[in-house]
Amino acid sequence: MNDFWLSSGHHLLDRDEGGGLLVTDEFLKVYLARPELAPPPDACVVERTLHAALLSDPRRAVEPGEIAAIADADARENYRIWLRFRDRLLVSPDLESAYMALFRGGGVDVPPLFVQQLTEMLGLAAFRNKFVSEISTGTRRMVDLACILAQQPKILLLDEPSGGVAQKETEALGPLLLRIREHTGCSMLVIEHDMPMISSVCDRLVALELGAVIAEGTPQEVLSHPAVIASYLGTDDAAIARSGTRSG
Repeated sequence: MNDFWLSSGHHLLDRDEGGGLLVTDEFLKVYLARPELAPPPDACVVERTLHAALLSDPRRAVEPGEIAAIADADARENYRIWLRFRDRLLVSPDLESAYMALFRGGGVDVPPLFVQQLTEMLGLAAFRNKFVSEISTGTRRMVDLACILAQQPKILLLDEPSGGVAQKETEALGPLLLRIREHTGCSMLVIEHDMPMISSVCDRLVALELGAVIAEGTPQEVLSHPAVIASYLGTDDAAIARSGTRSG
């Protein structure tokens, strides 16, 4: 993508195996270069020393007394705000989780600049000024999911999440659900007819026909079960022909 706010530091982030954005030391140093934290020529020795120490190790723990010893009141407040935000980033498994955590509890308590920056880094800038009714069904489904996750559920119940969603968005949904499960630890019960999607995310699959269980087990076991093939895929030659598939 080429529409990122370059100074957001997106290009300095790493990704985990699931595609989640990971904070790096170089990314944290972007904040220290901002005028709110970079010490001016007349900054006191304590402020300059702290800034240099954080440039050397941006994950370094900072004691309250170090902040209190800074002579300039605005500098003290700027460091408190940034360190609170930094610590949130560092305790989260990835940047997406940190973003969602901002909206939990008593409300957003970081400057709008930080929220805007995270919006840019997560590729959500195109939607920040849009109503939910103006976005695609797939993106709207993601908004619904984000609202649910903000409540920190122990179990997530999804009824045909890929229904009415474009193919490209469906392909992105499976990896997203896996990342949600990995980073939140919540269990998931998903009702779904998209076989490739559901088989890619579930540990155990249960197939129903007219309310009765016809097969259960691993995805491979269930999808190869004769009853499932007959019920979901069909064995009638005429039905196969109508689907556009030809034998021989």
